[in-house]
Amino acid sequence: MADNYVHFHSSPPINRLSYLRHSTVFLNIALTHPRALFTLFHTGRPLLTGGKAAHVPFDRISPLVGQAPYFGQGEKEGESAEKGKWTEACRFRDRGVPLVFLGVLEDEGAALLPSEEVKQIASHEEIKGVPYWAVDLSDVDESWVQGVEELKDGKWSEPRSATSTYSHFDGAVFAVARSVVDWNARNGFCPACGGEGFSLWGGWKLGCSSNLPWAKNKNPYKGGPCPSGKGLHNFAHPRTDGVIIVAVVRESPTGEGEDILLGRQKSWPKGMYSTLAGFLEPGESVEDAVRREILEESGIVVGYVRYHSSQPWPYPANLMMGCYARAEVPTSAASDTQNPRAGIRLDLDNELEDARWFTRAEIRSILGDPDGTIIRQAPPANGAVSESTVRTEEGMKVRVPPRTAIAGVLISEWAAGNMANM
Repeated sequence: MADNYVHFHSSPPINRLSYLRHSTVFLNIALTHPRALFTLFHTGRPLLTGGKAAHVPFDRISPLVGQAPYFGQGEKEGESAEKGKWTEACRFRDRGVPLVFLGVLEDEGAALLPSEEVKQIASHEEIKGVPYWAVDLSDVDESWVQGVEELKDGKWSEPRSATSTYSHFDGAVFAVARSVVDWNARNGFCPACGGEGFSLWGGWKLGCSSNLPWAKNKNPYKGGPCPSGKGLHNFAHPRTDGVIIVAVVRESPTGEGEDILLGRQKSWPKGMYSTLAGFLEPGESVEDAVRREILEESGIVVGYVRYHSSQPWPYPANLMMGCYARAEVPTSAASDTQNPRAGIRLDLDNELEDARWFTRAEIRSILGDPDGTIIRQAPPANGAVSESTVRTEEGMKVRVPPRTAIAGVLISEWAAGNMANM
């Protein structure tokens, strides 16, 4: 197990203040705070300025957020809602762009805001730090969007390539922002009754319009009230999907150390190989999912499973649980020293175009190549830079993911010999 391994996209130093998301008072003040910064998205693409993550002040987007109150909105625009379960920091889709409260980057020494004292907040000065927000501009008039693109050479960028220029801080903020913005965009209607949905808790909860005090149709579900009106429902909150991602290793049939199993999907860039991965299913432990997915994708049976670390992956909202696993290679495959695909079957779930075993020397050669990973934040730690000789049958140079992805970490840690107890 890794000792507190901190991945890219993880551990933003902002305080999410989840216990204040229901506070209309707090959110309205945090939104208009003079130090507040906003991460902008358009159809899932973040805004870059000067090639880096853009965070714009409130006055740049204020024409789009609608009329105050911005949270705790009443039946009519400009009215405040009476306090109630379904009006806690409520915000409606026809009253301005979707907003998501991400948290506060607190000033050094700032005290936590207790929920009771927040009720008495009357000024921006009482929030000691920088409130961070995400804004979805997907449905905004194109002329305004073009205006944003002109801001400091602004550009809406494909998210995976955009994050290659991000600092760790920006990558972590992006992961939260994009995942929750995407969830709000996908969930415009109540999953229980089909009624129109609205935002609660600064973008962190979905409400059904039939539960509002002024709703005209209080019985939209089979002649009765919407089931979302009572109890706790997972569809009312942003989802995170669990994914196992696994570096499978075996004793090399040549007797020279270990090999690692990597595969590729047809849709990937040519020559790209990575560790195998798959979604957890209901009723599965991480270990169960590892064994099932590896068998289904490659035909390889694994025994021992060891957890390494996890990484948020905002495409759209996954939690990648990284593991190492030991392959139980059949005798027939173990004796085949010339075939890098010995014991592998791709005809079970047909997800992979190819899978094969790579030696540690091959992986080190790939990692030592300047083009060995698709994106590289820094040169290899050992300073080795040389062209890899590892090729596909078609002559394509083999590449693996960078260390900004957990797959790249699992591969490079194994190649460096840091997983000796597998």
